[in-house]
Amino acid sequence: MNILVSNENRGFGGAEVHTLKLVRGLLGRGHRVRLVASPGSWLEEQARAQKLPTAAIEMKSELDPVALFNLHKVLREVPWDLLHCIGDRDLALVSLANLVARRTPLVKAEHSFINPGRSRLLNWAYRRSRRVIAVSEALKAQIQEELKLAPSQLEVIPNGIDMDVARPGYPKHPHLAGGRWLGVVSSLIESKGQADLVAVLPELARRFPDLNFVLAGQGEDRQKLEEQARQLGVEVLFLGFVEDPLAVLSALEVVVVPSHRETFSLVCLEAMALGKPLVAAATGGIPEVVGQACRLYTPGNREALLEAILEVLGDPSKFSAGARQQAGLFSLSSMIDGYEELYCEVV
Repeated sequence: MNILVSNENRGFGGAEVHTLKLVRGLLGRGHRVRLVASPGSWLEEQARAQKLPTAAIEMKSELDPVALFNLHKVLREVPWDLLHCIGDRDLALVSLANLVARRTPLVKAEHSFINPGRSRLLNWAYRRSRRVIAVSEALKAQIQEELKLAPSQLEVIPNGIDMDVARPGYPKHPHLAGGRWLGVVSSLIESKGQADLVAVLPELARRFPDLNFVLAGQGEDRQKLEEQARQLGVEVLFLGFVEDPLAVLSALEVVVVPSHRETFSLVCLEAMALGKPLVAAATGGIPEVVGQACRLYTPGNREALLEAILEVLGDPSKFSAGARQQAGLFSLSSMIDGYEELYCEVV
């Protein structure tokens, strides 16, 4: 099958990691695949480094005429069987370009909660999609509420993980190779909830003087979080952007995911695959991902977060026992199977 996958997002996140896994997985199954990504983005750089067939197209807006022209050329170059859009701008632009090209079946994979302030063009593009794919039932419900799509137009295909790569004993990040560590791997933005964790660190430091704390990731809230830690008198290592999140997670005694909103949480999945005790906020798709292999707490409730962390630190083996088995329910192979089955339905 000839498949064009597009993702215009310039940043780094779960959707971009997923995109690379999807393209590699489809190529490994014998499909002819090309990725369209924004020039200079993390995704484009990683795709080229991994020698994945890639076209770099700048998409400045949902109606960018230059992008529309370039996408139309790509659509005419190959008799594509299916178009798979991941970003919002590429959904709008590819849908428009497809009108005057071959009118190839198109699907939209959604990894984020739908923006209520989206444009009419984006609404039109969503409704023209043969399928809209959500990574969790929680996201599917929000999409249905926002877009009012026919139930048959919506599918759930969870993200997947390579269990042969993410496994106990994975090499630790060099800055975390010694000592006891607890922390978060996530973009430093308000919705990820790192401020909740920092707020309870003084009490954790008092009870566990040998426990170290780390926040890995970059984002607009870094300075605010650094100032919060300074005012509380607690030492936190800010690692910034990390190329290999698994190396950080592998070094943590307890992984914390304090998000206020989360459609899936790849970090939860990675932590469980590594066999790590996990504390996570019960929000969005997280409960679907972790099952019973996690200590859940009410999102935003700092007292509940502290209580959960103390419980896990008191008996970590209790919360890591079924972690890897739970992660195995979300294998990369199962994810690729799901997309292949869906493609066959819509082509």
